[in-house]
Amino acid sequence: MKSRLWFGCLCCGLLTAPVLLPLCLWIVPRGSEKGSPHTAGAALELDHWEHDFGVVLPGCKVNAVFEIQNSGSDDLLITNLEKSCGCTAPLLGCNRLPPGTATTLLVDLKIRARPGNIGHFVSFATNDPRHAQVRLPIRAKAQRPVDALPTDIYLGMLAPGREVARVVEVFSTDAAPLEGVRATASQPWVSVEELDGAAEHCRRFRVIVRTPQTAGAFDEIITFRAATRHEFSVVVGIRGEVCQAQRVSPPRVLLGARPPSTRAEARLVLHGPQQAHIRAVEARDGALQLIEWSQTPLNDRSILIRLTVAIPPQEGYHSGAILLDLDGSDPRIEVPVGCLVRCERETASDNAAGSAGAAANTPQVQFATMAESSDPR
Repeated sequence: MKSRLWFGCLCCGLLTAPVLLPLCLWIVPRGSEKGSPHTAGAALELDHWEHDFGVVLPGCKVNAVFEIQNSGSDDLLITNLEKSCGCTAPLLGCNRLPPGTATTLLVDLKIRARPGNIGHFVSFATNDPRHAQVRLPIRAKAQRPVDALPTDIYLGMLAPGREVARVVEVFSTDAAPLEGVRATASQPWVSVEELDGAAEHCRRFRVIVRTPQTAGAFDEIITFRAATRHEFSVVVGIRGEVCQAQRVSPPRVLLGARPPSTRAEARLVLHGPQQAHIRAVEARDGALQLIEWSQTPLNDRSILIRLTVAIPPQEGYHSGAILLDLDGSDPRIEVPVGCLVRCERETASDNAAGSAGAAANTPQVQFATMAESSDPR
């Protein structure tokens, strides 16, 4: 019985082989071998669809390479290559890919100088209906192995010979130990002292600034360098201004056009290397009279001054000055004040007269023209 069954199967196989073998060869696609197109139309393939540079140094240049392949049966067209930032520079090897060919997209990225996360992208369009618009994200994290906090110190306005101290922390961003951190200042009147109680990967310093006797702005730096990370350095900026005396802003007060016998308010800000106390405020010469004033501290160096001035009854331009009497040896500060006194009724009547004159002239010409054009003669 078994022999008959085997014999029947063998006969069936011999009889159907001439028919099934050509059919199988016709069904299997000819282009199934590796590297040949197998999709109708253009077909885009990428080796990766995003790129992450990871942790990089601030200010450096990096690049990424994307491999683009056409696995379709028609030419692949790449158009509208765009970038999201000026620090990104894409370069495409070829914008027309025949079937079975490939090209590369080179993307150069300029890392910014300050630490932080970076995210940009490069986009382009293709004639592949599955990928009509392609967007390739590019990410990185700018980070120094050694950094400082803060990296910029602004001291504001200081008096000559004043001593100011700030605390700066120098630390390793990857928690590696820091040893032998040295500090170098750009000026001898800037000194640095190391403080105790810091962690193994962090060092704390006291920055002491003794301002010079010469007035003017200063912009100095302190460079920190660790013995274990000698190839990396951290620069901390120190900015400020040495002032000899107090200053007022604005230096001149213009009250504008005011009606006679009214009041006007003005505000002044007194700046200086240290907060001063205003002992008295008075008006000097002129028709403008000071009614009242008040002072409000804004911070340890600035004071807000509110003034109420009486406008004279006489029309015309009036000028005078406000004198600020400060405690201490500083001389009194003079602030010029100006005002144009003009009656509102005259201004309104002048505007009305001008408008009436313009209205009287313009319609007459228009009506005369219309009358002439409508004359049957």
